[in-house]
Amino acid sequence: MRILLLIVVACASTLIASAQLGSLVSPFAPTDCLSSAKTAVGGTSNNPRLIAILNANATIPVQSDNVVTGMDASSGKARIWYYLFIASAQDTLAGVPMIKLVGACQDPSALFGNVNVNIPIEELPKIPLPSIFVEGASLATSLGGNSEYQRYRTANPDSQPSLTILTSSDIEVLGFPAATPFWFVNWSIVAGSGSQQPFSCLVHAVTGQTLCGDQIIATVAEVNDPSVYLAPNPVRDNALLNLPLSWMGRQVTIEAVSTSGTVIELLSINQLPTPVTTINSSMLSSGAYTLRARTATEVVVLPMSVIR
Repeated sequence: MRILLLIVVACASTLIASAQLGSLVSPFAPTDCLSSAKTAVGGTSNNPRLIAILNANATIPVQSDNVVTGMDASSGKARIWYYLFIASAQDTLAGVPMIKLVGACQDPSALFGNVNVNIPIEELPKIPLPSIFVEGASLATSLGGNSEYQRYRTANPDSQPSLTILTSSDIEVLGFPAATPFWFVNWSIVAGSGSQQPFSCLVHAVTGQTLCGDQIIATVAEVNDPSVYLAPNPVRDNALLNLPLSWMGRQVTIEAVSTSGTVIELLSINQLPTPVTTINSSMLSSGAYTLRARTATEVVVLPMSVIR
């Protein structure tokens, strides 16, 4: 939160100082200016590796109009994106804001005066993002297909995200394996956000799988739900997995995720007939895994050990 507020202040101040250009700043998807951002931090000679893309919502007065910097959830585009790289052999942090001015990607700090943004390295994971990820229209589609988001959107039709972050976690997050890239999209009561109530979504940046609102809360709760269990554990060959009663009749995929992040599908069921399901782990080597069971909207995760 502190990082993104610094970004908003820094970027907004430059645009306000050059208000006559405000109407020429157009929304764009993150990859539209990614190449220009890499060049701005040193290009290929500096070997920059993208580790995060950030956006914060602010309303900037420009002459008689207001320019909204936040991401539009219906298009996945924004007027300002902030790109964060790990650059050079010393793994130093380099970040740059980008706008699209008259169709060209520009660093507003270079155009309108130097902008110093203090980003604490210790608060950000240093995991490089993939070269291809869900963004723009695909991100908007993933959000729009989520039932919880649809309900929120109906209740708050004018609401736009206040914070949008593409990053990875060095630990598992709600069933997404460690090092998985994901979008964190948050609607909260922040000046200029237009939001009516707090709301969050997580979007897997490779598969597009989306968890929003109560689905995120439910996912956390399910892990501690005594009705969700695996027995025996450690597993030798076969084990019983008890899933939430509400999952009956739904399509369920059950996977094992190794400590290195490798995903092995154990079972796929079109319509779950009963909460109690048998899984076979004979294809797994001895070791520690995360057992992940998921529907289209919910995920439960359990620790699992395999012995031979």
